Amino acid sequence: MRSRRERVSAVVKVHDRRLLVATHNPGKVAEYDDILRAANIEYVTLDEVGISDDVPETGITFRENAILKAVAYAQ
Repeated sequence: MRSRRERVSAVVKVHDRRLLVATHNPGKVAEYDDILRAANIEYVTLDEVGISDDVPETGITFRENAILKAVAYAQ
């Protein structure tokens, strides 16, 4: 099995950058799909890149939790 870094690196290539939607929640993915398609932004989900790990959302705000996820999945 590839490491998390290898899986994420496979998604973000030099000429191919896509946003990682860091949720396993199908409802949230559907909401992001509506927003990102309207903005013509390509994205992948955690499931699509084979990431099954969840990052504990221990922050007090949505912003803090987003930062926790961004840092964890970037490693």
